[in-house]
Amino acid sequence: GIPGLFLMEITLQSDSAKPVSFQQLTNFLAKLEKNRRTSQVSSITVTPDTKNRKLVTFTIAVNVYVKP
Repeated sequence: GIPGLFLMEITLQSDSAKPVSFQQLTNFLAKLEKNRRTSQVSSITVTPDTKNRKLVTFTIAVNVYVKP
């Protein structure tokens, strides 16, 4: 790791009862990319909604580096 920094893994999961548009997901990822904290998406799973293929649910694992 990086001296003086701690790694914290955070898992974000969307509500399967409230799928979002793919555009909303990409907007979220763009905001995450521009966040001032140092973070890295380590994995992402996107699943189309069975009733409306324009909507998705997702799980994202993010590694966040924090200084105590």
